[in-house]
Amino acid sequence: SCRSVAAAATTQTWRRRIVSSSTTTTTTTSQNQMKEHFEILQNFMDWFRERFPYYYDRCGSCGASAKDDDHLSFSKDDDDDDNGQEEEDVGKGNDIHNAKDQEQDIDVEDDNGTFLGYVYPNVHELLGKASRTEIYQCHKCNAFTRFPRYNAASVVIHNERGRCGEYSMLLYRLLRACGLQSRWVVDWADHVWAEVLLDGKWIHLDPCEAAVDQPLLYESWGKQQTYIIAFHDGDHQQVHSSSSSMVEIPLIEDVTQRYTSESIENIDKRRSSDIHLEDTKLTMERVTQNLTLLLKQLKDK
Repeated sequence: SCRSVAAAATTQTWRRRIVSSSTTTTTTTSQNQMKEHFEILQNFMDWFRERFPYYYDRCGSCGASAKDDDHLSFSKDDDDDDNGQEEEDVGKGNDIHNAKDQEQDIDVEDDNGTFLGYVYPNVHELLGKASRTEIYQCHKCNAFTRFPRYNAASVVIHNERGRCGEYSMLLYRLLRACGLQSRWVVDWADHVWAEVLLDGKWIHLDPCEAAVDQPLLYESWGKQQTYIIAFHDGDHQQVHSSSSSMVEIPLIEDVTQRYTSESIENIDKRRSSDIHLEDTKLTMERVTQNLTLLLKQLKDK
């Protein structure tokens, strides 16, 4: 469609700008160069948020949203988010599940009753790798709107609807397409974003907030982090650090301390009260080993 073509063309423009800037990066990047990188990234993130607006409950028929009505109290209570978007298993069938029964669902906004529940994705939505579909009823025209939680980047670009689950995944894919080392970051306190590697340092990028290098942003929201985990795809695992030495990028890394000013003692205390700390560490080690073996097998083929 024209909309997809326009989005793709603009994305290519940003790709050229980011790649042009990043190719000037050396192991001793100057302050002026880093400032230029950050300015380009900020402009890109501003464009991204404008191009891909955060979806609340906008009606597909009349365009109304409870968020736009001043007399309705509507809060963007973070997000949404579906770090479990790809993991959550929604029962098949067409029955709508009551939202009040979904105690573990974290990706539904305070929508003043417009949200009805979930259904299993239809055939068309499954082609876009939708994990589930939310159903909303307009507070003005009473029409029903489907909001599939897509995992295919091309479909998210075409639909221009999403929350941090869709947009963090899309941002991660765009950064990879630009040839930049990037990671997908999952906060167990219910949010997801991306990171990009510049001059040996991982830079925080949040597409929904258009935030660049603001790692303590979520602490200001009052989040009580237990685990924040960064995932890398294993491509080009050895890179230059800011000290010019070669460092290895882990496939899975606990980056919690980067996103909070709390001491590790307080973090561990909260972890111990919420989850089995040792079990989690063992699980992360086992998954890392399995991913390392899988990647080696793929490269050997």
